Amino acid sequence: KDSLLPLFFHNIETLSNTCLKMVEEVDTTSNKQQQVIIDNIAGLLEFFFSDTNLRSDKFMKNEMKFNDGMIAIQKLLRFNSIKKITTDPALLVKAVETSEKCKTILKLSEDKSSIGRLNKFDIQKIQDNIPLTLFVKGLPTVSEEGDEQNKAKSFAVQIEDVKNLFLEYGDVTLVRLRYKKKLNKSEPTIALGEAFVEYKTPEMAQKAVADLCADKGEPNKKLVLQGETLFIQPMKAWIEEKEKCKEGADAPTKKRSRDIKEEEPVEEKDNLEDGFDIVWKPGCVVSMKGLPDDCDREAIRAAIQDYHEDPKEIYIDFSRGQKTGAIRFETPNDRIIELAEKLKEGKIKISGHAVDTAHVLEGQDEKEYWENFIEFKRKQRKQQTASNRGKPKRGRFVKRH
Repeated sequence: KDSLLPLFFHNIETLSNTCLKMVEEVDTTSNKQQQVIIDNIAGLLEFFFSDTNLRSDKFMKNEMKFNDGMIAIQKLLRFNSIKKITTDPALLVKAVETSEKCKTILKLSEDKSSIGRLNKFDIQKIQDNIPLTLFVKGLPTVSEEGDEQNKAKSFAVQIEDVKNLFLEYGDVTLVRLRYKKKLNKSEPTIALGEAFVEYKTPEMAQKAVADLCADKGEPNKKLVLQGETLFIQPMKAWIEEKEKCKEGADAPTKKRSRDIKEEEPVEEKDNLEDGFDIVWKPGCVVSMKGLPDDCDREAIRAAIQDYHEDPKEIYIDFSRGQKTGAIRFETPNDRIIELAEKLKEGKIKISGHAVDTAHVLEGQDEKEYWENFIEFKRKQRKQQTASNRGKPKRGRFVKRH
């Protein structure tokens, strides 16, 4: 037995070393995975706070405007693209502190609860995106199953595929794929095979234009993606062409407007799908569920009277008997979030009752809310117009005999 002891202790030591090595390998793998997450977060933060995004991102601009150029990390964690990666605020802090790109453009608040830009964003000084942008046509698309009129069409390439083609000329800050505008939700999604490619500086864009675009003849270089040769032109030239086409289409319409009025019956001009539209602002709608049975619009308005100075600033989207409703504000502000939280916590009651839940609409939910509202208003206007037809116009009198 004594002779077996050295072998026993040797085996124990070997097993111990193996376990330690396995733990080290797990830690290394875990660290690598976390670093990948941090790198992905850094890339998203770099984009969200970039000139390119802030030029059109109303939510980000408003948040920064009312919070001294900072955005709370808790709000950034609500962004779908970030939420898919992490819900841990510490990883956003680490991304700002350790990422080489983030360190040069972003900063943390003293308590590390908010993120902002080192160079304050000023919309008045920001570069116009037209000198930075190229229009690209001819991107590969693929048709999905269905009849010809209702056949959806998607891009056969990814944004990264397009971006990589143009990196030769400088930093590409944005690739925006273009889709046909929908008039209602039932229409299929149709990819146009077009995109806008935006560079970081006008010099980079000009370098690409010099090589890829040609006023006359052939360009110096042609870009090909999945066998498709791309047509490329500066965004400015694309806009000018659109304006010329629009003017050409409008001219005969104006010229023949009198003939149209005389010859076409009113019923044949009933094209009201575009009769109503709205440019909505994100972060302005509070959704509520579990409203009391005796609730009405005035009860909701009275409950939230401390959150608006002018009644015209808000609209109560609610009908008697419903259990759900919404409060719409004209412009986003910090008090909207505060109102939603107090309604959710029961600190604000409607007709003496607390609602089941309340929150500020975001992302796809917010988009669907506005799409449904716009579609409802279009149908409402169409019905009103149809009911008004045939009614005598004011000022006309019927001669009696």
